[in-house]
Amino acid sequence: MKALAEGKFSKVEKRLTEKEKEETLVRIVLNKSGAEDEFRVKIELSYGGKKYFATERDYLLESALIKTTEEVERMRRRDDVSYFEDWKKQREAKRVVAEPLEEKAEDGELFKEEEDDE
Repeated sequence: MKALAEGKFSKVEKRLTEKEKEETLVRIVLNKSGAEDEFRVKIELSYGGKKYFATERDYLLESALIKTTEEVERMRRRDDVSYFEDWKKQREAKRVVAEPLEEKAEDGELFKEEEDDE
């Protein structure tokens, strides 16, 4: 069961950077419910101050493990995309603010205000 869990989780592990791999903590719990004949899989992934948690139930252990791994990977990918989108917005905001200053500097207006104060 350990080899199966490591094999399925390697999909997520491949997408982590070297720095993320060093600080990553993964907890995989595989349980079998005797009464319902189901398997329950829980995965907790934490790195860089972020935590991802997923849990799934299925009649096949491998299916539950695949679904849980895909859920964790989806959450991690979504955070990466949202971080990139935030970064893009901040970058654009900086460019919008900098453009009027560059135009004033080209026209010499930026330094005229300082000269008037003296």
